[in-house]
This record gives sequence, structure tokens and C-alpha cells, in this order.
Amino acid sequence: MADIYADINKWEEDYRLIEEIAAKLKKFDGEIHDGHSLYQYLTQREELSFHFNKVYAYAMLKVVKIRGRQKRKLC
Repeated sequence: MADIYADINKWEEDYRLIEEIAAKLKKFDGEIHDGHSLYQYLTQREELSFHFNKVYAYAMLKVVKIRGRQKRKLC
């Protein structure tokens, strides 16, 4: 997991970044009228997707790790 984020603070930074990018993407609703604005939208959407996948993967690995600990305690 340390390969994805060194600590939870880095994860939280990316989580906030996702929120910021998502807010920026909303501004494109009905505003894509040319190639330049389309390029900007797609670039930001790709950045959002990259960070979202990273945040999601880390969170899921964290859940698996916690569940593994819980199962070992029950045995």
C-alpha cells in the first residue's frame, strides 16, 4: 500500500483534489462549443479518473487489510 500512498495524508490530498476537479468539470456542462474546450474537459476528466482510481484502490486495499486482521482475531 505504501507504493500507492506513503501515508493517509497523501490519500486525503488526492481525495480533495478529486473534489476540486469534479467541481471544475461541472462548469463544462453545456459549455463545450469548440475543440479547445473539449480538449480541456477531456484532459481534466482523465486527471480525475487517474486520481479516483488511485484513491479507490488504496481504500479497497485498506478494507481488505482491516478485514484480514479482524478474521485473524476471531480465529
